[in-house]
Amino acid sequence: MAKLELIPGEQILKQGSVDSIKRGMLQMGRGTLTNQRFVRQTQGIPLISAMFGALGVLITRGLTGKVDIDLPLSSIKTLTHGKYRLNKNVLVIDTFDGQSYMLLARFDPWFTAFRDVLQSYGTTLVQVGEKQWAAQR
Repeated sequence: MAKLELIPGEQILKQGSVDSIKRGMLQMGRGTLTNQRFVRQTQGIPLISAMFGALGVLITRGLTGKVDIDLPLSSIKTLTHGKYRLNKNVLVIDTFDGQSYMLLARFDPWFTAFRDVLQSYGTTLVQVGEKQWAAQR
């Protein structure tokens, strides 16, 4: 995987496996949360993974990916504990410009990391629904 280029003054706070759903297909990847943004890099090639199953996943896991999400923290509008099929470990990020990102990751650790970094910049997450929080500046 290509090394993430950091902006001057940027610090990595959390990294880990973060898959996403785009056009109904699972895209494997790695997420990085910094003190300024959230970045997700793709990992592997979905078509090969789909065609060869577990072997395809192993083959493509090490392939260098591209950045498909580069999200400044100031653009986050809401965080939602969502669900995709049987997976209840889904973090949905909605932005002020109308984009929505469905991330398959361990919800609690990622939500806590987002909440903590947002609070450090004076943004509070206010619960607005059973499983939804809005960024309040």
